[in-house]
Amino acid sequence: MNEPRTCKSGSRYPAGKQILLRQPADQDDKLGVLFDNRGGMVGWTLVFHITGLVFWLGSLLGVTHVLAVHTEEPSPEARAVLGRLEMKLLKGLAHPGAAIMVLTGILLVSQDTHALRAHWLHLKLMLVVVLIALDLRVYFRAKAFNAGTIELRRGECMALHGVIALVLVGILILVLTKPFGLPVRGASSIAPAQPPPESAAIIEPAFGRQA
Repeated sequence: MNEPRTCKSGSRYPAGKQILLRQPADQDDKLGVLFDNRGGMVGWTLVFHITGLVFWLGSLLGVTHVLAVHTEEPSPEARAVLGRLEMKLLKGLAHPGAAIMVLTGILLVSQDTHALRAHWLHLKLMLVVVLIALDLRVYFRAKAFNAGTIELRRGECMALHGVIALVLVGILILVLTKPFGLPVRGASSIAPAQPPPESAAIIEPAFGRQA
């Protein structure tokens, strides 16, 4: 929180003038940048972006696990049910989630093209391309497996499961930590203002005496 304080005589500011001392920025301040004064557009876009990520990655992880079970299921009836479940997850959740995530990602970048210069975003986009390739591989392999044209092994399904999980972790690390990236435009607006040492030394005792 910012605290207005009245300057006392002897400070570098005129006596009686109120100045605004900013407290150090915390995590709430950083999150506040996302929901700035652009009418909440960035905030709502982020909501759908994260929702798309959950649908996409959650469904892919679920499908690869179901496929692993499917490869070892001896019952034809159960295999048919598992095959329908895989296609429903891919077509009903994973692919719509991917579309939502990609479209909202484009909207987010269009809101701040300066972010395209950040190296962490370049790596994130590379991981998204890898994720799209993994999605297509899972889809076509599952479709061919259900049609009976290929045989899948549990090891391949679990390998895909693990790689997708690693890509998800990599994306989360890049988004949350933003390593080796450029400063975000407007970051100075939330940076803590450092009061002059001599004024701080005068203002604090003055308030202490009033207490």
